[in-house]
Amino acid sequence: MSDDVIPQQVIFLVSIVVGLLSIYLTNFPFGKIFSVIAVLVAVVMGTNTLRYIGNYSLGTGVPSIVYLLTTCGLVAMISSMSIANYLSADYIFPVLSLVLAILIAWIISIICQFVFNIEIEILTKSFVGLSLASCLTIMALSTFVSSTYNPSVIFSDVIFNGIILLLLFMCVMTIQNPYNSCMGSNEDQLRTLTLSLSNAFLMLTVLSIIGALTDIGYIIYLVISIIGWFLTFKRYYEYSIRQAAEVKYYGFWSKGDEGGYYDK
Repeated sequence: MSDDVIPQQVIFLVSIVVGLLSIYLTNFPFGKIFSVIAVLVAVVMGTNTLRYIGNYSLGTGVPSIVYLLTTCGLVAMISSMSIANYLSADYIFPVLSLVLAILIAWIISIICQFVFNIEIEILTKSFVGLSLASCLTIMALSTFVSSTYNPSVIFSDVIFNGIILLLLFMCVMTIQNPYNSCMGSNEDQLRTLTLSLSNAFLMLTVLSIIGALTDIGYIIYLVISIIGWFLTFKRYYEYSIRQAAEVKYYGFWSKGDEGGYYDK
């Protein structure tokens, strides 16, 4: 894994602040555009966190970790919906979802450390980061479908009809696929996160097509998603070609922890 262009802490902070604020803005006219923004920042946060987990020799456990923590994010969201409805306080739903996501991920990390004896220094931080990113992604996708963060509307438009399962699998694949596709000794942050954005736009394209069957207004977001996918995938392709040429002519950046480089 090469040196990062954007520090992880910056991505984490910006994603949480911008994502949460965007969720609250979805109640306004054309609020779906804020859902799109929330999806993009959340997916980038999740994929970047996953890069650090894979760098600590947990590559083979990446799929199970992503599924586990995405489910944590979903449970946190549904639990906070119930609490917000019970208290008749819709405005606490987004914040409470993230708080519960942190709590659940922290409990799971404690179990991993003291029950299964998994001693990795970034375990708790990475679990919390992935849980937050997954929760934020699923919330953003839910608001994209329902056009509001109102828990009652999300329940009827997303959960009751089963669309939530589609959103769950979309979240997993969008966060996990970029790292699996780009992992290696010369894995690069820009290339990986660009593919992450491309996958997010592709996911929004699918949801826009589904939404356009009942609401013609989704055509606008379908066009935005297709353009966004084309531009980000084109940039990903350019990064891939450039790095393939670097490997061809100069070899891989490193050879594990021993230094040096591969000649072929």
